Amino acid sequence: MLSFLRMSSGYPLLLLKYVPLLTCIVFPSNICPRVRQPHRSRCMRNIDHTRSQSMSASAELLQVLKAHAIQLYTSFPDKWLGPFLRELEADPTLLHIPSTIEREALGIAVGAQLAGLRSALVMPNSGIGNLLNDWASLAYNYGITVPWIVSDRGSTGEQMTTQMIWHSRLRDVLAAAGIPAANCTSTLQLPDIAELLEYGYTTRQCVAALFPHAFWREDLAMPQINPGSALRAPLPVSELVAWAKSGPPQQATWRRYDALTCLLDMLDDAWLFVTLGDPCKEVYSIRDREETFYMLGSMGVVLPLGLGFARAYAALGGQRKTVVVDGDGSQLMQLGSLGTLAREQPDVALIIIDNGSYGSTGDQPTLTRTQVNLAGVAQALGLQNTLMVGTPHAFEARLKTVLTSPGPSVTVVTVCPGAPVTPLLPLPAIAIAQRFREACGAEAASLPPAFAAGLSSS
Repeated sequence: MLSFLRMSSGYPLLLLKYVPLLTCIVFPSNICPRVRQPHRSRCMRNIDHTRSQSMSASAELLQVLKAHAIQLYTSFPDKWLGPFLRELEADPTLLHIPSTIEREALGIAVGAQLAGLRSALVMPNSGIGNLLNDWASLAYNYGITVPWIVSDRGSTGEQMTTQMIWHSRLRDVLAAAGIPAANCTSTLQLPDIAELLEYGYTTRQCVAALFPHAFWREDLAMPQINPGSALRAPLPVSELVAWAKSGPPQQATWRRYDALTCLLDMLDDAWLFVTLGDPCKEVYSIRDREETFYMLGSMGVVLPLGLGFARAYAALGGQRKTVVVDGDGSQLMQLGSLGTLAREQPDVALIIIDNGSYGSTGDQPTLTRTQVNLAGVAQALGLQNTLMVGTPHAFEARLKTVLTSPGPSVTVVTVCPGAPVTPLLPLPAIAIAQRFREACGAEAASLPPAFAAGLSSS
């Protein structure tokens, strides 16, 4: 039995031996039992009249996804996915956010779903291995649907033997985790993918659409034209070294609880995403709000989550600020997301509370206690609106600026280790997500009425 399938308190554990009876896995028919009937899906029937013999497989797949109102795509690149990613980039009606790693991509996609914008994750099958824990503690735990569009590397036509090892075990892994999946070897099987998507949205779970080499073969045989992009000159190495080694955080005399109290006093109606562990418990004890999303797992993914939410929220016309509270330990796990934040330029104020320790696990020291300056790292990754503060007065002055100014900002708040005793969060994950979505009116907000009606009756 896989321990990562445990849900939050109050929700039953699905025993592994019952998984084949309760969820769809990989079946020879390619379709999960809930939707195994041979009829064509509503969304596939809706787009049949637009098909053309000259369309590429990537273009036909994108039509299926758009027919399900999927508007934001986050990706990790793969050679087989190249033509599909170019289709995404060429469509002005869609949002595409490339990621630095698959777990970041999942966080971005879940954040978009919280805002009411349907999203999908595009990745090679190796990415499934990289994000299983985050799938369990984030998407599965909170009941958020994110379809996975997966290039099934290692299948027939693969030239890299290393890819074949994971491919030979992938279906067993998906079956053990209870992740619904379907194979698609040609465009004739795209109705199966449409059925899989509808099943995922009906049951509120992630689903994996697996596309082996046979599906991409003709697209990959076409001339590949990569659009050029302007390259920014890198900063001098001497400056990067100076930033990264500017010394440990200044000595602080106040604690994280004090900094969080200051933040919540000034927060007003901003959306708030809080990293897992003690920060969640402290924020809840200081001031619980429906606009606060508490992370119960997925250490290092709170920034991607807030970033994805902010981009989708703005695309839907939202005006409020998004604030993300992270710690030094979790931020060190996912430094690439700082670069993504700099590239995407969402209206996000990132507050990194740096106590130089893993506070929730016994105050073991992090690298910021001895050599890493996170403010310097953020600047080196392209975030110029970055400042380190170490006193209540300086933090309050900084908040007055970043909470009222558009665009991304990073504030590193140095505090001393230690935390008051606070009770565990009494809210289960499903309730946290549900009330947050309701607070921003996100339930089915991005769906046209016809699609919403069709999915609810399927």
